[in-house]
Amino acid sequence: MSWQSSLKSFITGTERNPLREDDAGSLGLVPSPDPAQTLLECIAAAHLARKAGFLLPEFRNASFPVSATDDRRICSEGAVEDLNTMLSGRYAEALPEFLTLLAQKNLRLPPESLPKLLEKSERDPVLAEKIRPASGARGEWLARQHLRWRLLFAGDEADWFTAAFADRKRLLAQTRARNPLLALAWLEKTWKEEKADHKAPFIEILHIRLSPADEDLLEKAFSDKSREVRLAAVQLLTRLPENRIFLRAKHFFMERLAGAFRQKSRTEAAAFLKKSLPEMTDEGLQPWLSLLSKDALTDWRNGLMRLFTSLLPPADLQEMTGLSRENLPEKFDDAKDVAAFLEAITRHEDDSWIDVVLRHFCRDFRHAIWQSREMTVFLTLFAPAAMVFFQKNNIVLGYDNQIVLRALEHFRYPWPKSMLGSLLEQYRRPAYGSGEIPGWHYASVLHQAAYHCHPPDAADSALVHDYLRQPPKVRPREFEEFLGIVRFRLNMQGHMQ
Repeated sequence: MSWQSSLKSFITGTERNPLREDDAGSLGLVPSPDPAQTLLECIAAAHLARKAGFLLPEFRNASFPVSATDDRRICSEGAVEDLNTMLSGRYAEALPEFLTLLAQKNLRLPPESLPKLLEKSERDPVLAEKIRPASGARGEWLARQHLRWRLLFAGDEADWFTAAFADRKRLLAQTRARNPLLALAWLEKTWKEEKADHKAPFIEILHIRLSPADEDLLEKAFSDKSREVRLAAVQLLTRLPENRIFLRAKHFFMERLAGAFRQKSRTEAAAFLKKSLPEMTDEGLQPWLSLLSKDALTDWRNGLMRLFTSLLPPADLQEMTGLSRENLPEKFDDAKDVAAFLEAITRHEDDSWIDVVLRHFCRDFRHAIWQSREMTVFLTLFAPAAMVFFQKNNIVLGYDNQIVLRALEHFRYPWPKSMLGSLLEQYRRPAYGSGEIPGWHYASVLHQAAYHCHPPDAADSALVHDYLRQPPKVRPREFEEFLGIVRFRLNMQGHMQ
């Protein structure tokens, strides 16, 4: 029965245009004694058939690719439930760990779980990198059948010479980690044609597996017209011992600037710099002055001091000034000077200065340096050692030093057991109502710790044992969330067996 014939019967009536005996049967219906009832049922069925039914096109000699076989064992039902929980939004930050475990255990997802996972990765480019190995051959096959998903498996197909800037940055970083000489060869090949605002980001990527092989390109970049490119180049060159530009920088500092550190007062130091650097037009100053920002040029002598303090390795700075490790931080009483010193420590990743710096500046948590970006970077990079220092010296986190908590919020690396224990002992006071700051100030850092700690370390900690055995009258929401994340991760790891 066609839609047109059923509609005609509906308009003119079943008496004038009755239904044929086989009309209802052709739609899979049983005729009713009432012709009108039969017509209404036929119209409804014909309407649905009209919306959903269509003739398949004919394909001659068509061949479709099929997925390669995947012999890996399918993960447990519990693991699939964990995945669905994370894809629904709860405990979503554990998804990268789930995918890593899946690959480590050589397990695969059931086919019906792949579409949701691919849909999620489409909205999260970082997650897509982990989804590729976890989804296996069948996931890759499925993604390549979809207009949007196929891009998830096209990352390695990007061409350095023709891709967009964002893709080239990603490709350069990935290749640099895998094959640094190949990445360097690409950049050397296209250096002259690169846009000015692209050069500095490309140079910064060379910090990955930096080696003397990079010196030629970095020295070329040091003579670039752009200040940002020159600065990015010299920041890497000062990490390469015996490089000629690095040696020039050390010689300039020793000859012109180091003596200022040996003066007894700021007034005497300023007088020394005025004598050592009499004129801004001095030809020997030009390569270094060209690295200063417009703001720094307004006080160019101090600007040069801060520039070289931020570039040179702290050990070289100490040696050339002749100061002891304990006395050197005392020369940085201005927040900008301290920021330059901390920048050098983090750039050269010299953790031998952690205790010296913290011992000096923990005397006054109201010092302006505690509110600086450089101190946040310093505390984040050296978070495990910093937390050990605070615990060893009985320094309690409160309103004046909350920057420590803010720095820990950015520590997205595996948390050592000692660092986690230090944090939980710091939290014990506000959790039980005896701390200077309320417990909710710890909410973000506890969230970070829950996702990056080793779950058994959290379960075995003294605070968790005490809390579960004798919880406070009012259970803090931030700690309940911490425990919930840890439980979920423990169960998730168990489901991967």
